[in-house]
Amino acid sequence: MDETIDLGALRDSIRDVLNAECPRELIVKHAQHNDGMDRELWSKAVELGWTMLTIPEDHGGLGLGIEALAVLHEELGRAAAPLPFLSSLLAAKAISDSADAAICEAWLPRLAAGAVASLSLPMPLGSTKLSVNCVGDSLVLTGAVLNLLDGADAEILVLLAKDEHGELVRVVLDVTADGIQPARTTLWDRGRSLANLGLDGLHIPAERAWPATGAQETALANHAAIALAADSVGGQAAVLDMTIDYLKTRQQFGRPIGSFQALKHRVADHRTRFEGDIWLLRSAVSAVAGDMDHRATEASAAKALATANYVGLGRDAIQLHGGIGFTAEYPIHVFVKRALLNEQLLGNQAAHLTRAVSRIVEGAA
Repeated sequence: MDETIDLGALRDSIRDVLNAECPRELIVKHAQHNDGMDRELWSKAVELGWTMLTIPEDHGGLGLGIEALAVLHEELGRAAAPLPFLSSLLAAKAISDSADAAICEAWLPRLAAGAVASLSLPMPLGSTKLSVNCVGDSLVLTGAVLNLLDGADAEILVLLAKDEHGELVRVVLDVTADGIQPARTTLWDRGRSLANLGLDGLHIPAERAWPATGAQETALANHAAIALAADSVGGQAAVLDMTIDYLKTRQQFGRPIGSFQALKHRVADHRTRFEGDIWLLRSAVSAVAGDMDHRATEASAAKALATANYVGLGRDAIQLHGGIGFTAEYPIHVFVKRALLNEQLLGNQAAHLTRAVSRIVEGAA
């Protein structure tokens, strides 16, 4: 547990801001007219220091840990906020974990100050179609990078490549300075986007690269899994609140439909799964914060179950809302689309369940 900040106060402050600056009317409007991030809302988040939370103090951040990050992502999920925190904070972690003082000094202050970043997705671990070769004092990048989360909105890219010896390398690119532009792919979750980038002999300075160890990539995968689990827990909380409020107010046969036993049972089942997701998330956060041996198991289990339960709740919530649940003007569809994307991002349910049980299987072998 972070001793430098009251996590309850952090949660309340983030929630208060998002309630005021990111109401459900805004996310519905955004989904109808935009792709990717809300830049005005991002500027507000930067002003409040949210981009600084987990960046080391030596580089302009607050140096907080995974506990604070989980709180942030949970509240962002509760609001379905169209903000690129997952991609930017993953990129910041990759740079911070490089243990290269010059790289950290060059890039982390920019991220703390609000530069948007994207990262080659770390699942499956070690997969890349990008090659990097040394030519004199430069590195030459050739190949394709697919499915960069928020890549079309990013100013900084942290990519995974393989060198001539087959070793994994992380490289950092400046989108404007390097003259590149990832091509946007629109998603059903209009608050996020993916991007593809093709590189054909791009030269960059050699000091922009560092070896990507297996431990670093695993830590990124854990970080990503917890962020998505937290986003899904927050989203479930919002969907449950909306659904219960609707069941209390919608009248049929002279009484609220929430008084009907069949509907009560459906909501109770979702609530039970939601409470389990909360406790599994908290356990995963503690395991990662404590650097415990089972941290990958806990993180992937939390991601797999929270995202799956979010999808199940979202789909049923549309039905429980009756005809209004199917309309584009009502916000429930924004959360359902976020749930569906969370389930697939950074490794689907099957990939994370396999990762979660691998340690158990290896121990039994």
